[in-house]
Amino acid sequence: MQGRDPAAASSHHERRKGEGMGRLSTKESQASAYAPSTFVTLTRIPVGALGIMRTMRSCGSYRESHLDPAKVASYERDLWDTRAAKGLEWMLERRLIDELLRDRPHPQRAIDFACGTGRVLGFLAQRVPEVIGVDVSAPMIEAAREHCPTARLVLGDVTVNPELLTESADVVTAFRFLLNAEPPLRAAALDWMRDRLGPEGLLIVNFHLNPRSLRGRYLRLRRSPGVVMAGVGEARALLARHGLTVRQVRGYSYLPYRRDGFRLVLPRVRRIVEGSLARVDRLTEWGSCFLLLAERSRDKASNGPAGEGREKRE
Repeated sequence: MQGRDPAAASSHHERRKGEGMGRLSTKESQASAYAPSTFVTLTRIPVGALGIMRTMRSCGSYRESHLDPAKVASYERDLWDTRAAKGLEWMLERRLIDELLRDRPHPQRAIDFACGTGRVLGFLAQRVPEVIGVDVSAPMIEAAREHCPTARLVLGDVTVNPELLTESADVVTAFRFLLNAEPPLRAAALDWMRDRLGPEGLLIVNFHLNPRSLRGRYLRLRRSPGVVMAGVGEARALLARHGLTVRQVRGYSYLPYRRDGFRLVLPRVRRIVEGSLARVDRLTEWGSCFLLLAERSRDKASNGPAGEGREKRE
């Protein structure tokens, strides 16, 4: 190239080479039906013997991902159809929540964090006298009001303004949130949920994509962009850093499927098989999804928001 300084060209080459290290692919994509569409870089970060896939979002926050009223329809799509993957997973989750709640046979108050359109909230309202839903999205809160008219609904960001809701609860839940949220938001949410637990309170959270599952392995082989995964070990460690001790883990959704929105093959047979697999404790580590039942740690204080800085190596 005429007129170009050789040293500058060499420096440019080294910089480009360095930028490529550790990066599998970069693509504008929608992370999932639940996550915002952003420019993402898929990276593999080793965690012990397990590589965890994670997206590094260049801008934006998960707080902003559900403010559009159109999100309500996509959020609810296939949720009540057990012929679709999302509907089947929700059917399994209802059964597992009931089993986990046996540890607290008579809860009086439950809080559903990031309640969305109220699917978990409505389920809890059939079992707990007082239920409270929290979300930053006004359209989601309105949908939740229709689905669960008896619930108390709090519109706002309690991770920024915790005074919006200060009561403690016997049960706190968060579904389809922790993997989607960026690390600082995830940290603030876990600290807030921990602080809302009563003396014997239970936290129930789900992680909806496990890299050790058949579906997770398939996505890893494809090097699919916009995918965030966490295994049971990583999830336990995350909660521990925020002063939460995991007491039970329940895996589910073991059979692979193409993606949300597609009808499953042989749905009736699949429901029977998935229901049976969800009862086998030895398979928990390999479920595409899993629930964690946790309570406040008694032996040490929470690391608080500062603990999130170490999450980069999950």
